[in-house]
Amino acid sequence: MKTLNRTAMALVLLAGFAVTEAIAQERTGYVMRVEGRLVFIDLGAQDEVIPDDLFRVIRQETIIHPVTGENLGGEVLLGLIRVVEIFPRYSTAEILNMEPGADIRMMEADSKQGLVRIKMLTANERMDVQNEVTRKPMVLSPMVMSPSTGNPDGEMGSVVPEFRIGGGSAVDTNLPDRAWKLVSDSLLLADADTNTVDQKLENFNSSILAKIDISMPLSDKASFVGELGLGTATKLALGGRFYPGSIFGSGIPTPAGYVGEPAFTVTIGYGGRGSSALPASVLQQLTVDPALEIQTGFVATLADTSFTYDGSQLGARQAEADSVYRAVRTDSLRASATGSLAALASKSIGFGIGIDLPITEQIKVDANLDRFGSIEELSFGVTWHQKRMATGDSNPDGVLRSLIGQAQVILDTHADKTYFDLGLTYPVTSQYTISAGFVSDFGGFSQFGLAVKGYISRQK
Repeated sequence: MKTLNRTAMALVLLAGFAVTEAIAQERTGYVMRVEGRLVFIDLGAQDEVIPDDLFRVIRQETIIHPVTGENLGGEVLLGLIRVVEIFPRYSTAEILNMEPGADIRMMEADSKQGLVRIKMLTANERMDVQNEVTRKPMVLSPMVMSPSTGNPDGEMGSVVPEFRIGGGSAVDTNLPDRAWKLVSDSLLLADADTNTVDQKLENFNSSILAKIDISMPLSDKASFVGELGLGTATKLALGGRFYPGSIFGSGIPTPAGYVGEPAFTVTIGYGGRGSSALPASVLQQLTVDPALEIQTGFVATLADTSFTYDGSQLGARQAEADSVYRAVRTDSLRASATGSLAALASKSIGFGIGIDLPITEQIKVDANLDRFGSIEELSFGVTWHQKRMATGDSNPDGVLRSLIGQAQVILDTHADKTYFDLGLTYPVTSQYTISAGFVSDFGGFSQFGLAVKGYISRQK
C-alpha cells in the first residue's frame, strides 16, 4: 500500500512539472515599448514572471502569395531578452543579443503597432543560454545605432567629426570684370580712365575649401553641432540639433530619425564668403584719366605736401596742381572700389537654421537657411538611401557598403546665382563613412570635394 502511495505521489509531481513546463513554453506576450536596451513587456507578477526569466523576441511576417492568397510568412527571431524588474501587470527586460539584420529602432517602431511578440524559453533552452553566457559574454550585433541611445547622430558619448576638402572655381562675390566698375560714386567714375585697354581681372578669391563639421550626441533627442570653414567661405558656427519625435507617418526608424520626425538644427556664429580686400595688382589698374585737369577748388594733402586750390589761375603751377589733383582722385577711386568690395564680401555674425524630414524609410527631404555676412543662401534638398536600415549592418549614415545619393538646389541671394549640389555617400565600416560632392551653376562655376566622417566613442 505504501509503495502504491509513493508511486502515486511521484506521478503527481511529474505531472505538475510537466504542466509547469508546458505553461512556461506557452507563456507569450507582447513588447509594448523599447527604450535603448530596455524592453517593456506586458507580462508581470500576475503572470508569474520572475527576475532573470528569458524570452525570445519575435516578429510575425506576413507574405501573401499573389495567386493562391496563402500566407507564406512566419515568425522571425529578432533577439533575446532577460527580465530585470517586475511589476504587477508588466515587466522590464534587457536585451542580451540581437540577430544579424535586426535593429533596435525598427523593433521599437514595430512594437508600437503590436507586431513584436515574446516567447518564454523552455528549461532546456534556458540551460543552453546560460552555458553560452558562461563561455563568453553575449554582445549586441552591429546595428544602426548604439543600444543605449535613440539619437540618429550616433552613440551617446561619442564625437563625430567630418573633414572635407575641395577645389575648383574661385567663389564669385559679384566682382566685375574691371575693377573701376566697383566705384560707387558716379562723379568719381566719370573721372576714371575707362578708355584704356584694361586686361580682364582674374578672380582673386580662394578656390580651395577646407571644412570641419562636428557633432556630439548629448541625449536621444539632442546633439551639439559645430562647423569651421576656411578658404572660399569663412565660417565658425556652433549650435544644436533637436529630434522632437514623429509627428506623422509610420514612425519607422531611418538614419536621419523616424519617418515623420523632423530634425531641427540651429547655429549662430561668424562668417562670410570671398576676399574683402583688393590686391595691389588690381589697385594699380584703378587710375583717373591722365588728361584730367582741376575744374573746381579743393584742398588736398598728399604725403607731406598740402595743396589748396581756390579756382584762380595757377599759371606755372598748373601742371603740379593737375598732378596732385589726379593723385587725390585716384586715391578716392581706389577707396571707393575697396569699400564696395568689402560690402560684397562682408563677414559678420549670423545664423543658420535647417530642417530634415524623413518621409519614407529611404527618402529624406531638407531645407536650410544661412545668413553669415556675404553668405546668404536658401537651399532645398533630397537624400535617397539605396537600402533600408533593416537590410544589413549599418552605421548612423546608413547600411554598410550601400550608396546614399544627395541632390540640393542652392539659391545664393547675395550673388543672385543658383547652384546645384550633387553628392554620393558610402558607409565603409560601422565607424567610417566617405563621401564626394560636386557643386556647380553649370555655367562658369564648379567645385569638387571629398570628405571622411568618423564615429569616435569617448567611452572606450
